[in-house]
Amino acid sequence: MSVYKRGENYYIDFWFKKVRVRESIGPSKKDAEKVIAKRKTEIIENKYLDIRKDPDPINSMTLQKIMLNGRRPIRRPLPVTGKSTF
Repeated sequence: MSVYKRGENYYIDFWFKKVRVRESIGPSKKDAEKVIAKRKTEIIENKYLDIRKDPDPINSMTLQKIMLNGRRPIRRPLPVTGKSTF
């Protein structure tokens, strides 16, 4: 994790899950150091990029159906039950 100056602005640069992250902070080196400290804390607490620990079960079931069928499930109206009115 590093802080560097390019032109008039300071930037932060670090790697997260094999992806390089670079952010422009502004003209203050002190602010850039605060932001990089905040990012380190978020990564340690698993809050960086709003990581969810367990996926939404409805979306995961829909995803499984998409993977099996290759398309989204079709919503069909429920059949009418009971006596006919004829």
